[in-house]
Amino acid sequence: MAGRRGQNQPPEDLPTHPWLQFPATINDARRQRYFGELAKIHKKDIHVPPSLDWDFAATVGLDHRLAAFTTKIHAASGFTCHAWDRLFHFQEPIFREITLEFISTVHFEQHKELTDRTAFSFRLGGVSRECSVLDLGIRLGLYMREETVSPRFSTFFEACLKHQPEEFHLVYVWRLLADEVFNSHTAVESRTRSPVHRLLHRLVATMVNHRKGGEKVSVDDVFYLWCLLSEGVCLNVPYTLAVFLARKAKGAKAKSPISGGHFISRLANLLMFSLLLTRGDSRGQTRDLCRRAIWS
Repeated sequence: MAGRRGQNQPPEDLPTHPWLQFPATINDARRQRYFGELAKIHKKDIHVPPSLDWDFAATVGLDHRLAAFTTKIHAASGFTCHAWDRLFHFQEPIFREITLEFISTVHFEQHKELTDRTAFSFRLGGVSRECSVLDLGIRLGLYMREETVSPRFSTFFEACLKHQPEEFHLVYVWRLLADEVFNSHTAVESRTRSPVHRLLHRLVATMVNHRKGGEKVSVDDVFYLWCLLSEGVCLNVPYTLAVFLARKAKGAKAKSPISGGHFISRLANLLMFSLLLTRGDSRGQTRDLCRRAIWS
C-alpha cells in the first residue's frame, strides 16, 4: 500500500499550485495521466496571440469589409452566424496556472453527438467539468444562448462543416487567392492579391491556428479562408476549437509554446471565477492569478 501511495504522488519538480495537484479522489490512472501531461508542458512558454485593433479598423472601414465574410448566413436554415466575428474579437488575459491545468486534463471524444454533454471534458479551478460542443460554443461566447433555442439554429448547427468536404479543392482555392500552385513549404500570406484576404489570413493564422509568425500559409489556413469567403459555407467553429484545444494546443514539439490560453480564460471567466465569487476566496487564489496574468 505504501508503494501505491508513493506512485500516486506528483513528481517533485511540478508546480505546487493547489489546482495542479489533482486530488487523490480522481481515478489513479487518470490522475497519473494528468501528472504525465503536466510534466511535459509545465516549463513551456505560453503563446499570447496578437489582436486586431478594431477601433482603428473601424476608422478606416475595415470592420465592415471583414464583416462581409465573418458574418455567415446559412442558406438552408436562414440562420445568421456571428461565430467568426466574435472569435476574432476575443481579447483576454491569459493565466499560466489555469492554462496548465486545462491543457493537462482536456479530452475530446470527437465521435460523440454535438449535444452530448460528456464529449468535452477538462479540469478548471480545481473542478472536473464536462460539456457538449454546443455548450462549448455558448460558454466561449461564439453563440448567444437565446440564438440556440431557434429551430433555425438546430438545422444550421447540424449542417456546419466539421471536416474538409469533397468540394474543397486546395489547389483551386489557392490559385484563386494567390494565382499560383499551392506548396506547403513556400505558400505565404503576401502572395495573396487582396489586402482583405491577407488580413483574414492573419486573423486565422494567429487567432485560430496560433502560429507566432502569421506569414506562412498552411492547408488548414486555406480551408478556413475558403469557409470564410464562400457564400453559405459555415464551419462548426466550436468543434474546430475543441479539436485544437484537445490535440494541438499543447504544442507538437518539446520547445513549441502552449496555445489557446485566451479561450481557456473565457471559459474560466464564466465557470471558475463565478464559483470563487460565490464561495469566497479565502486563499487569495484569484488575486494571485491576476498578478500573474499574461496579457494579450
